[in-house]
Amino acid sequence: MRAIAMPIQNVSRARQNAHRHPWAQKLVESWRQQTAYALQQEKSFFERMIPVLTPWPEYGQNCPACVGRLSSMGETGLYQWDIRDPDKLTCTYCNTQYPNANYPETGSIKATRMGQEFTFYLNDEEREHPEDTTGTHAYRWVSFPVHTSFSGILRSKQGRWCLDQVLPLAQLYALTEDPAYATRAAWIMDITASRFAHWLYHSYDGTYADCPPAEVPIEMGRHPRGGQFAPETIISAFDGRHRDGEHASLFNGFWGAGRFACSGGDAGILLPITLAYDLVRDAKDGSGEAIISAEMDQRISRDLILAGCDDMECWNEINNKCPPARALSALVGRLFARPESVRRAIDGFEALLEKGFHRDGFCTESPSYADMFLNLMRQIPDLLAGYSDPEDYVPTQGERLVDLDPYHQFSRYRLALENMLRMLDPNRKYPVIGDTHFGGGLQAIHAEVLTAHYGEHYAALLEQTLGAPLTEAGDEYALWHRSPDIQALEPTPLPRCTEFFPDWKVGVLRAGNPDGHTAFYFNASAVGNHRHTDTLGISYIAQHSELAADRGYIWDDPRGAWTKSTHSHHLVTVDGEKQNHPKRDSKLELFGRGPGVEIVQSSAHAYAQCSQYQRTCALVQVPDGGTYAVDFFRVQGGKTHHYGFHCNGNLTDMEETDFSALEEEKPALEEWLKWATQPRVAQPQQPVHATWQYEDTRMDLHLLNDIDRLLLADTPGWRACHGSQLNAQPVQQVLAERCAEKNLTSHYAALMVPYQSDTSPVLATRLLGYDEESGALAVEVSLTDRTDYILSANDYSERHYGPVIMAGRFAFLSLDADGQPLQAYLLDGTHLSHGDSNWILPSAHTERPISSIEGQTLQLAQPLPTDLPSAEFVLVGDTGYDIESIDVDTIRVRDYPPVAGEVATLLHALAWAR
Repeated sequence: MRAIAMPIQNVSRARQNAHRHPWAQKLVESWRQQTAYALQQEKSFFERMIPVLTPWPEYGQNCPACVGRLSSMGETGLYQWDIRDPDKLTCTYCNTQYPNANYPETGSIKATRMGQEFTFYLNDEEREHPEDTTGTHAYRWVSFPVHTSFSGILRSKQGRWCLDQVLPLAQLYALTEDPAYATRAAWIMDITASRFAHWLYHSYDGTYADCPPAEVPIEMGRHPRGGQFAPETIISAFDGRHRDGEHASLFNGFWGAGRFACSGGDAGILLPITLAYDLVRDAKDGSGEAIISAEMDQRISRDLILAGCDDMECWNEINNKCPPARALSALVGRLFARPESVRRAIDGFEALLEKGFHRDGFCTESPSYADMFLNLMRQIPDLLAGYSDPEDYVPTQGERLVDLDPYHQFSRYRLALENMLRMLDPNRKYPVIGDTHFGGGLQAIHAEVLTAHYGEHYAALLEQTLGAPLTEAGDEYALWHRSPDIQALEPTPLPRCTEFFPDWKVGVLRAGNPDGHTAFYFNASAVGNHRHTDTLGISYIAQHSELAADRGYIWDDPRGAWTKSTHSHHLVTVDGEKQNHPKRDSKLELFGRGPGVEIVQSSAHAYAQCSQYQRTCALVQVPDGGTYAVDFFRVQGGKTHHYGFHCNGNLTDMEETDFSALEEEKPALEEWLKWATQPRVAQPQQPVHATWQYEDTRMDLHLLNDIDRLLLADTPGWRACHGSQLNAQPVQQVLAERCAEKNLTSHYAALMVPYQSDTSPVLATRLLGYDEESGALAVEVSLTDRTDYILSANDYSERHYGPVIMAGRFAFLSLDADGQPLQAYLLDGTHLSHGDSNWILPSAHTERPISSIEGQTLQLAQPLPTDLPSAEFVLVGDTGYDIESIDVDTIRVRDYPPVAGEVATLLHALAWAR
């Protein structure tokens, strides 16, 4: 049953944009070029290209001619392919062509019940050990044994090309009404419908289910993830694979399996097919006859769209691959009058926002995976918007839906879109935090969605992200959703600032200039899926150069063991182990912005053997527009501590430090030495001063505290999993080692100075006022025309730090060449003084119990004092928020809804500048 007569997609708007705007006309022309070859073909061509035999997965493939030499083992997207030469694969790296007589497919597995056989290549070691079918000698993808089937990949490439033609063909028909486009879209859908019932469910590691395909999703839904099948049903080339007692599973279920596709089921191919069907289902040829006959319509709708939707509605998990399945339910629900499918889409959208994004809108995984979530989720609200239940429909729960508005019903979605822009570094790239791809960054699509659905006041922001006037730039989403009349009334910068993202628990310090060249990221986020397995790491971008940085996401590659390890991050490693506390979470303690300085401090549950793991970072502005960063790292527990640091580029100088080869191997270095090459060791007699050079920027590291040894080695510089990174230039890493028999206490003090001139703006620096018992630390930094003091303590005792006195937890003081104050900042303290200059606060902070939270407002159980000192930041629970306004007994926070908490702690601050 069809629910509506008109297409759900906004064809009228797309036609207006295509008529008026050159960018839209270029887009339409690109569709014409994309589909030109298909338009030349007859139906027999598509019947040959769309395979009868189930394809082979394209994940984790290998080129036997160059694997491990030029290409990575288990590399996805390894082969080039062209529809004009459709029976040939070419290795991207070595140009070897397949099928190839030197690499025959001598292995096979049979689905005897369903009458299908799949052949694949056996490598040399497998052929030498034919009796061993455990996969010991097979190629690997991550840790899985895998085979490459050149014939099976060709089936996948050929079929995928045909399927990828369907939507642009249908869109061209919708815009031009040329029946040739609709005819070929209909042919491909009809042929696919006839094949779909025979494609076997298979997983991305080459495991197949030898049973009627429609039975598989029902079983996987009944027993997630991979079902409980009879052992003979699940076939693999490797003995014992996916067996659990009396049952066998299809690996990890829908996550990596489908009939045609092998990632998140078949929704990724079914959704564009169904969108295409929506556009061409009523298409007529030149004589006025229906292009899709009643018989074809039944096959396409029943055997492909509805059968595929039924498959996907067995998948109840919520994760970063499931959104297309929920979008498919929305579209099918509307097209075929299935209100329960629409509700499944609504529930899925809400669950995805709850599971995939924190209350502040940041992803629970990583910036790259935020993109994945949002890009795959985008069509769900688009397809739900404006939906009303049939008038005679009576829902089993709740009320009948009328003119649904998912954009405003789920406010977290707007925050998620905005925050893809808030987090950007000075180069408009994502911070390389967790499983984030190096080089990934700004996508205008997020601003496009904001503009289309949250108001045209976002139009100027959209123009900023596009880098061009709205009349000159746009994409496919803009064609269908952007008003052709929209205008950006005034310039709007990207919404970046110095802030702490409260639920993500990442702070970014931007040196008082959101559009400048500097960003210092402080990653205090908790361990989680697609996150680092540690917390309190840092990254430093300065002069538009990524200097101190994590390596990035190596995807499903064994090298990820290094890029995820604590040793590869800018952290203190304890006892040579990766962080091992079961929580690995953090608590924000300080955050502030003062004249010339910005500061963040958190403590973490990082190691089970540690009672303290606390980091304090301050970013200080210097007169030439540059910055330097002060890093205080306090650790107590364990026997060995290593403060680790590396920088992109090359280590060019290590002042007065003599290294020798590292000969002994302490247990605490065992893991590091698996990856480090040319390890060297020194016993420095004075503070360490090292310099790296990256392109036209230098980075100086000053280690000011006492250490036992300094270790130096080349460590992997990989930034991606591709073969091109196999021999990536290493980075030089230093480890500052301290040791004790037990319960070691270390108070590391470091200074990081990026600059582009021949000489550093920092003339000298030293540690002063160090109190070993309390961990109070202070650093003096001498520049050409001033001297800075950065002070940090964990209590409120008054102490002398050289010429400066502080009672409080953080202070910054800058003196001119004559010793007179230029700038002063006191945070969570009561007293700061130098000579005759005094800065006093009546209280360091103010605490009040919270009685309730509504929206962004904290209702306090007790009124605040009438003489409340200045406060810009409030701590709640284990995080904190910028303050928008304060009243007698309320605090309204800025931007984000606060977490539940018992107490609100206002951090008082005093800022002074001459």
